[in-house]
Amino acid sequence: MRGSRPAGTSGVVDRTGRVSLSVTLPGWTGVDLAGLAGRWFGCTGLAANDANLAALAEHWRGSAQHASDVVYVLAGHRPGAGILIGGRLHAGRTGAAGEIGTLRQVGWDDAARELVKEASAEEVFAAAGAGDPEALCRVDHYAEGLAIGASALVLAVDPDLLVIGGGKSRAGDVLLAPLRRHLAELCLSAPEVVTSTSGRRAPRSAPYGWPSTTSNARSWASDDDVRSPGRRATARRGPAPPAGPSCAPRPTARPPARPSRAPAPRRPAPGPPAGRTARRGTS
Repeated sequence: MRGSRPAGTSGVVDRTGRVSLSVTLPGWTGVDLAGLAGRWFGCTGLAANDANLAALAEHWRGSAQHASDVVYVLAGHRPGAGILIGGRLHAGRTGAAGEIGTLRQVGWDDAARELVKEASAEEVFAAAGAGDPEALCRVDHYAEGLAIGASALVLAVDPDLLVIGGGKSRAGDVLLAPLRRHLAELCLSAPEVVTSTSGRRAPRSAPYGWPSTTSNARSWASDDDVRSPGRRATARRGPAPPAGPSCAPRPTARPPARPSRAPAPRRPAPGPPAGRTARRGTS
């Protein structure tokens, strides 16, 4: 079988196609996924992080075709991110670029769990779209948590475009409206924010950004990255997003406060040397 076939997975995938770290699938750590893909398809196998492949797919034939510097945020069953700089994938030294969700302080996992605490994500988004106050607050809290990690990537890369993919991106403006509002509060200059439109169908030639050995490769997003078909997203410029619902502050993970220290006692000012007296001027 001619050509090359890539496989996408969660976790950190190095330049050789080996999974160097997988938290979601611990048994995959150390697996030579590129070698497995080659044996599965009878051709040269390739492997990469699924969010990175999704970012390439968006630039290739999705929402990011017009952008060179792109941050892609995977908002599915689990979070993830991919970065394009100059139209090329930026995977970093070990393949871990974009793994900001591993920082506990970002709170992506906590925000996702809080969203579905009492109902499924689909039900919460539907209720929010119908104007339910409690659902609107849950979506607003989730959007705020997503914006914290996304804003860190935006501040680091200063991209032309922020693409939201994954199953939760199907909520559309129900999610994007509060997300844009929180990004405007956190970023110096928030970029255009759109949802994924790349779809599932694989093109026949390799996207710009793969190494030269993958010229015949295809690229897919992961099964977790479900996208809704539709027209290509357009820029959303103009007035600032409307104010969000009146919700209780979102709980955040904060480091424990340091114990306060009592102020050190003040030392008296040194007097004149022994045996000497201060001279006073004569009137």
